[in-house]
Amino acid sequence: MQLKKFLYPIRSLILILILFLNCTQYTKYLPRPEEEVKDWIDNFARQKSFDYVYELKTRLVHIKGEGECIIGFGEHIRGIWESPESSYTFEYIGINDLEWAKIGRKWEESARGEESDIFAQIKRMFEFDKFEYLGSEKDFYSYQFKANVPFLEPQRWREMTGFLQISKKNFLPTIIWAGLPDSSVYWYVKISNINKEKKIIPPSIKILNYEITWDTLSITVNEAFKKLKQRLDLTSFEYQLEKKKNLIILKVPAYYQIADLQEILKPGNFICYGLTDNKSEAKRTVYLKDNPKKPLYVSLELFNSEDIKGCEVKFDHLHKPYITVKLKKHIDFPTKIAYELDGLVLGITTLDFSQKLNKISIYPEMTYRQINLLKGILIQPLFTLDIKLAFKGSE
Repeated sequence: MQLKKFLYPIRSLILILILFLNCTQYTKYLPRPEEEVKDWIDNFARQKSFDYVYELKTRLVHIKGEGECIIGFGEHIRGIWESPESSYTFEYIGINDLEWAKIGRKWEESARGEESDIFAQIKRMFEFDKFEYLGSEKDFYSYQFKANVPFLEPQRWREMTGFLQISKKNFLPTIIWAGLPDSSVYWYVKISNINKEKKIIPPSIKILNYEITWDTLSITVNEAFKKLKQRLDLTSFEYQLEKKKNLIILKVPAYYQIADLQEILKPGNFICYGLTDNKSEAKRTVYLKDNPKKPLYVSLELFNSEDIKGCEVKFDHLHKPYITVKLKKHIDFPTKIAYELDGLVLGITTLDFSQKLNKISIYPEMTYRQINLLKGILIQPLFTLDIKLAFKGSE
C-alpha cells in the first residue's frame, strides 16, 4: 500500500508531462524558408545590436574590417585599407549624424558617411524584390538575389549577383555577399553576436544644454526633476540634469538633436481600445497611423496610462521584439485591440480568443531601440514640456 501511494503521484506527474509534450509539439514553429525570407530580413532591422566582419574588393582597393553596431544609434569599425600603391589602418566611429575618423593619432569629426554606417549598406543591399531559395544546410538556409551594388563595377552592374545565408537558430542573416560571379569585385559582411549589450563612445563630443519648462503650475521643479530622471533612466539615454529655479537644464551629447529630445520626452498618453468589425456597433472611429484609408471601429476603452504597472521588452521565438504591458488589474480583452499614443493609433493586436488578462503583449512596427523608448514612455508618463537650446557647453 505504501508503495502504491508513493507511485500514484509519480504516475500523475509522468502523465502530465506526456500531455504537455504532446500539446507543445503542435505549436512548434515550422519555418517556411521560401515564403518567409522577406519577413526574416525585415526583422533584422528591428534587432538591438550585432558584431560584423566586413570586406570590400574593387579593382583598385581591398578593404578588410570588423566592427560593432547598435541599430538605430551608431557603429564602431576598424580595419585595413590596401591598394597597389599604399596600405594603412583605419578606424571610424559613427553616432546618429556625426562621425569620427582616426587620422594618425588624432580624431577628426565630420558629418556621418557610409564609412561608419555598414548597417545602411546592408539595408541598401536588400532593396530588391525576389529571393531565389537555393537550399538548406546544417545551420542555415541559402538564397541568391539580384544585388544592388553598382558602385563596385559601374560598367558591369547588370552582372552583379548576391548570396545570403539565414541562420536556422534565430532566422536572421549571417552572411551577405554581393559581386561579380568571378569574385573579381565583391562586398561581404558576416554577422554575429546578435543583441549583445554594447556601448559605443566617441573620442570627444560637445555637450549641449537645453532648458526645459512646463505650463502645469501644480508640478514643482522637484516633482518634474524626478519624473524626467525616471523617464531618461528607463530609455538608456546619455544625459545630465540640473535644477535651476523654475526650470530644468538637460545636458546631452551633441549627436542628439532637439527632435530626438522631443521624441524621448513626449507626454506618453497611452490608451488601449477594444475593436469591432461592425461600424454600427462602434462608439467612434479612429485611423491607423492617421491613414484615412485604414479606419478602426472602437467598441470600448480597455485601459490607459494610469492602469499600467510596468513594461518589459523581449524577443519571441522568431527574434521579433515585442513589449509586454503589465496592468494593475485584470481586464476583459476582446479578440482585437488597438493602442494609441499621444493621439496617434500605432497598431492593432489580435488575440486567439476573448480572455481576462492582467498583461498584454503587443508588437509595434518598431526597432528594438524604439520599443525600449516606448517602455520608458509607458512606465513614466509626462506632462507637456517646452524644450529649447540654452547654450553650448564644453567638451
